[in-house]
Amino acid sequence: NLHIASELYESGGHTRLLKNMLTMDTVIGDVLVTRQCDLSNIIDSTHNYKLYQTKEKTTIENIIKKCLKYKNIYLHIHPDDILSAAAVKVAKEISDNKIRIIFVNHADHCFSYGFYGADLVAEVSIFGFELSKSRRGLVNKSFFMGIALNIDNLPEITVKNMDKKIN
Repeated sequence: NLHIASELYESGGHTRLLKNMLTMDTVIGDVLVTRQCDLSNIIDSTHNYKLYQTKEKTTIENIIKKCLKYKNIYLHIHPDDILSAAAVKVAKEISDNKIRIIFVNHADHCFSYGFYGADLVAEVSIFGFELSKSRRGLVNKSFFMGIALNIDNLPEITVKNMDKKIN
């Protein structure tokens, strides 16, 4: 598996989602970051994956070359990241469709180049799932993934009965 991310941030749900996915046996894989960002405090490669980021500007050729080494590619890209979307599609064609592209639709409320060439669309919200089924024509290739949480670190939650009625 290869996870391609346009950019990662110190805080924010999208980076956290990727990091949590990297702990799951079925989707663990290497990470390629295509845009320049400081990864020192964000993600490390001390786990069971390799982290790729180039010091120079990433080219479509470099992304294609990297993709051809993997069977499954998870796209965690920004909606405007046409470079990564096109590179993955070309790699799929070069490999005679042996590569499967899973687009993790982080920005479900807007258009994204990530839909281009995706075999599956993993929706992180019900809103995105319903939108893909009704308006994007992705009935058979869109599924609700939700947001993968690291449940080991969740605090205990106590729910109390409320006397007041909430409207």
